[in-house]
Amino acid sequence: LKLHLSVGARYPKALSDLESKAIRMVNSTNTVTDTGSTTKVAAAKAAVSSLPYHRILGYIEYHHLHWCLLDTQFLCFENSELNHAEKPPPPPILALICLVGLELSGCFLVDHCSLPSSTKSVSRKPPSHHTHRSQTLPLDLVAEQLSATPELLHWYLTQIFLHKPEVYVKFPNTAVPPRAVTDLHRTHLELHIKYAVDTADKKRKLSDIPSFDDADAETPLLAFLKAALPHGGTRPDDIRRMLEVCREGQTNSTSQGIGEVRHPHLFARELAYVIEHCGSDKKEDARMILQLYLEGAKSLPLAVGYAQRNKTYSAMLWDSLITYCLDPKPQAARSRARGKRKGPIDKKEDGSLFGALLEASARSGADLAHLVSKIPKGMQIEGLRPRLIAAISDYKIKVQMHEAAVRVLNKDKIDLIRELSHKSRRGVRIVFDEHGVYSSKRTDTAIDSNSSAGPAPVLASARKSKIEALSLIEEKGQRLYVHPERTGVIRSKALAIR
Repeated sequence: LKLHLSVGARYPKALSDLESKAIRMVNSTNTVTDTGSTTKVAAAKAAVSSLPYHRILGYIEYHHLHWCLLDTQFLCFENSELNHAEKPPPPPILALICLVGLELSGCFLVDHCSLPSSTKSVSRKPPSHHTHRSQTLPLDLVAEQLSATPELLHWYLTQIFLHKPEVYVKFPNTAVPPRAVTDLHRTHLELHIKYAVDTADKKRKLSDIPSFDDADAETPLLAFLKAALPHGGTRPDDIRRMLEVCREGQTNSTSQGIGEVRHPHLFARELAYVIEHCGSDKKEDARMILQLYLEGAKSLPLAVGYAQRNKTYSAMLWDSLITYCLDPKPQAARSRARGKRKGPIDKKEDGSLFGALLEASARSGADLAHLVSKIPKGMQIEGLRPRLIAAISDYKIKVQMHEAAVRVLNKDKIDLIRELSHKSRRGVRIVFDEHGVYSSKRTDTAIDSNSSAGPAPVLASARKSKIEALSLIEEKGQRLYVHPERTGVIRSKALAIR
């Protein structure tokens, strides 16, 4: 194993290629899906035939040599000719990745990853007993070996986040994650920001309505923020400052207006998510989020969805959204200032933008009548009638779905009430005699509505006189106040006490 790993450690050109390939793999990843996991395994199996050293993974698993990969001095030879001249020995994990490639090494590292170890010292002696293979490569020790290559560390943490979140972002047995995990969260966030690429939002037009799948797609950084922010590894204020600095293209944290940023499309969705879920819930923050969705992400469905979610400033957000779509002069002026647009404003563009707003509002279930009433006279909206007909049809389908769900709910409620009533009537009747001794008897058949005897035994016990009932209560040391106008109360109370 040592000789094989030394072969992989002597490929400097292969390492540079792996680093660039790792960044491409991370940036092409969206959300966690079963299909993505299956594709990952299939790609790894397809790459087996083209790699001559893939059997080394089987050697490690069969002989339980995982402890060798955790020893940073494992590739240090006694013979000076095999050692690296004036350089520390390369990490075994890095040599393994260079030897077998990203696909196979990714599957191997994910399958054998475990929670961070309690101590940093690793013994070179083999374990005395067979340990479970899912607990052989602690997360923090592997990340420590890959810290010299940030690209591969970014790739490794992303693979763990996607395919084994129970050791990185989901902890079913504890509410407070380990300190080593939160430190890795901060490092992973910095790597996400450093190696992020431009998204498709830069070339998208605001009037283009994406499909449902494209609208729900998340960037790797956004998916990581949703999972890592609740654990407190990074403060939301620090994340917001870092994202704003990147958008402004500066090296300091001096804030500028949203229209003065140098890269308005960069980290627009991520910044909007941080402000919405971890902000101060002020009116300025609500307006900033709306502008991020409109000018940064260039997505009307996201802007409409936020206006629907925000109940505090919903009216203000809808007014701003309608005004923005009706009057594109401010955005045209900003485009001219950046040198990206010339010439007068076309009226057809105004109509297409408002038509896209109608379509996005119909998807989210907004009030279309209010939007139609805001259409000014003389505005030309292409395809207005088909859009309204499609919106009404979708609304009818949603109403039918809700009605069907209500019918199912009512049926389940009636079934539960019947079951509760049936069980509550299967009680035990307790009858006191004159000496205070009581006897119990099942009342299943007596209370049955189909029984010929009917509820006579229960009613007979309730037809005792008022004096006998009061004397029985006084013997038990209890007092009962009876209102003179409430007839029959004493009988029910006496029956309940018995």
